[in-house]
Amino acid sequence: MMAERAKGRADLGEIAVGSILLANAAMAFRNAAVVAVFVPEAALVVGAPLGAITLTGVGVAVWRSDWRTSMEADLTSPFSLRNALTFGALFLIVLLVSAVAERAFGAGGFVATAFLAGLVSSGTATTTAISLLGTGQIGVDAAVAGVVAGTAASILVKTAFAASIARELVRPVFLWNLLLIAVGVAAGLPLLLL
Repeated sequence: MMAERAKGRADLGEIAVGSILLANAAMAFRNAAVVAVFVPEAALVVGAPLGAITLTGVGVAVWRSDWRTSMEADLTSPFSLRNALTFGALFLIVLLVSAVAERAFGAGGFVATAFLAGLVSSGTATTTAISLLGTGQIGVDAAVAGVVAGTAASILVKTAFAASIARELVRPVFLWNLLLIAVGVAAGLPLLLL
């Protein structure tokens, strides 16, 4: 929505980029919270990369955007039966494909599937990781790698989304999104190597 408003309006470009960064930060925070609630033993390992993404996204958005610019917005409810059913169907498909990929290719197959799922929904990738971890089909390291991979994929998708609406947003969104992913990987890698 924000990217659409920024199309052709240079004064809203930085706010659009900041809004995308805030959306990425909120998504990373949500994914970390879901893991912390359902898999407390993985909270620290997943909290480091996703917490770094959250803090960096909020920090850059606040630093780079002038939030005093006024604009009107039509808000709609994010809750709908259609969205819930779509998420459920997607979750089932990703769960089945991830389980098969993990059996056929090991943890690498699961992480690759989580990345692909994140291109559509990082929430699905996160939920799948928790479900497979809960049933003992993957270990904590694979689950964390899958959550981070799904989150990174979802961050990258927002670059394509911005490009489809306002081409002038592509470069800044892409560069800041790469920074978020790099910060997440840098924060999480040492914990995964322990």
